[in-house]
Amino acid sequence: MIRSQVLQMPSSRFTASLSLLAVTLLLPALLSGCACFNKDNVPTLNFVEKHLVPESTTGQIVASPVLFPIGLVALTLDIAIVHPAMVIPDAATDTKDALWDDLDWDKMYVTECAALPWRTLGTPVVFTGDFLGRAFFDIPGKAEQIRGEEKHAGDLAKAGGLVEEGKYAEARKILEEIGMSSLPDKERQEMMFLQLKVQCLTGDHESKYWLSSPALMMTDRKQDVLAFLETCRKSDQPLVRWTAYQALLLAYERETENLRGLFRELMAEQDPVLRTLALRFVGERGSPRAAPLLPDLKRVAQEDSNPTNRALAAYIAEQLGK
Repeated sequence: MIRSQVLQMPSSRFTASLSLLAVTLLLPALLSGCACFNKDNVPTLNFVEKHLVPESTTGQIVASPVLFPIGLVALTLDIAIVHPAMVIPDAATDTKDALWDDLDWDKMYVTECAALPWRTLGTPVVFTGDFLGRAFFDIPGKAEQIRGEEKHAGDLAKAGGLVEEGKYAEARKILEEIGMSSLPDKERQEMMFLQLKVQCLTGDHESKYWLSSPALMMTDRKQDVLAFLETCRKSDQPLVRWTAYQALLLAYERETENLRGLFRELMAEQDPVLRTLALRFVGERGSPRAAPLLPDLKRVAQEDSNPTNRALAAYIAEQLGK
C-alpha cells in the first residue's frame, strides 16, 4: 500500500519529501560541527559571560531577562562578523599554500607561465570556499594547530621532568591525555620513549607500552632506548628487570642471536618467577617467532631448578616442535 502511494506521488512532491528527510537527518551532524559551538570562536559572547554574568545562581536568574538579549546579540555578532573576520588569515594562507607555494620557475618556466592565469582565476574561488567553510564550521586554524603543538611539547617536557623526579603516576596521567596521532614524528617518538620509561621503572609488565619498542628501535632514539633498557636490566627489582627484558625480546624478535642471548640471560636469573614470566612470554609468542629458542627450551626443560618451569619449557618445546 505504501509502495503504491509512493509510486503515485508526483515527482516534485517525492523529491521534496526526500530533501526534507535528508535535511532532517543531516542537520544534527552539520550543527554539531558549527563554529559557534567552540568557545574559541565566540570571543564577544565569552566577554559577556566573563564580565556580565553574576556568579550566584540567584543573580543569574534575576539578570536573565537582561542577559538573554545581550547574549543573543553577542552571539549574532560573533557568527556574522567577529568569527568570519578571524578566519580570513587562515583562508588566505590555505589559498596561498594550495595555489602559490609550489611554483618552480627555474625548471618549469613555460608550464608555470601557462598555469598563471588559471591560478589567478582560481584564487578567489578557493579563498571563498575556504573562507565559507571556516566561517560556518569549526575547522582548526594554523595558529590553533601551532598552539596545540606547543602545548603538546610543553606537556611532554613536563612529563619528562616528572619521570626524572620519580613521579611516575603524574607523568602517566599527562601522557594519557596527549593524543599521539596528532603529534609530529619527533614528539611521537619522545612520547613512546617516555611511556616505555614509565612502564619499565614501575615494573608494569602487563601494560602494552612495551609494544612500542620495535618501532623505537628503528628511529634515532635507538641508542637511548638500548641504554635505558640496559640500566633497567641491572635493577635490583625483578619486575623492573623483566619489563625491560620483555621490551628487548620483542625488539629483537627477528634477530636470532640477540634473541637467544637475552633468553639465556633470563634463564640464568635467580628468581624462578621471573623465569616463569619469560617462558610464558615465549609460549604466547608461539611459532615461528619463538622457533629459534627451541634448543634453549629443551635445555631448560631438563636443567631448570624449578619443576614448574621445567614442565612449562617442555610443553612449549613440544608445541614448537609440531
